[in-house]
Amino acid sequence: MTDEIRELTDRERAVLAHMVVDPDAWWTHATNWPKINQEDALAAKVLRWGADYDTAVAQPGYKTRAVRQAEENAELADRVALL
Repeated sequence: MTDEIRELTDRERAVLAHMVVDPDAWWTHATNWPKINQEDALAAKVLRWGADYDTAVAQPGYKTRAVRQAEENAELADRVALL
């Protein structure tokens, strides 16, 4: 076994970005769990969320999880500032 972490494919990164804030951090985290097979975990995540990603990305104004989260945080900060 090699200690080198393979790069995510464009598809894997895009589907992960739909569900997690930082796809590369998720992948690094997954590869550091010795009790799981990281390739199986990645394949399961992409299989589970791939169709949802395909539907969402086809809509106008699609945003990744990171962008959606940042917008939600900014909106919350604005609300708190009004209190």
